[in-house]
Amino acid sequence: MFGSRGRKKLKVGCVNAGAERGTAIHAFMQSVPFDGPAPDLTAEVQRQTGLQLLDAALADKLDLDAVRPFFDSAVWRRIRLARRILREEPFITALPAADITPAAQQGSAAGAEVLVQGIADLVLVFDEHAEILDYKTDRSRDAQYYIDEYAAQLRLYRRAYRQERASSR
Repeated sequence: MFGSRGRKKLKVGCVNAGAERGTAIHAFMQSVPFDGPAPDLTAEVQRQTGLQLLDAALADKLDLDAVRPFFDSAVWRRIRLARRILREEPFITALPAADITPAAQQGSAAGAEVLVQGIADLVLVFDEHAEILDYKTDRSRDAQYYIDEYAAQLRLYRRAYRQERASSR
């Protein structure tokens, strides 16, 4: 979604209101500039729709009150400290099946390789390390919920991203 590879233009087509809200937020965040102060969100929506970076129907679904706290958060400040920001960073790599799912840890499938691919919303590159950030638009305010629901996904992203980067050197 982000970066020099070109921007994807997402369109509304979701049936689920929660999915539409999440799609709208992700689409909006694709083109928010990170190289200056927090944007005026209303003006940013107008800029993105005017440049056809954000579909007008998605803009109508965008809940700016849900987005606003992001720009006051530690995550926003962390993004601003990164040496490089990779948006919508794709990765694809093969990992042992036993590392992907506990069910494959025994038997003949344990050594089989599984193709893992995904797109990290943001990869923040610092001098000594990189951090993967994946936007979540669930409505829970319980931090443990996000750990329980998404920690395995992010560990998998980290492993695949690290392995892909190591093989490209």
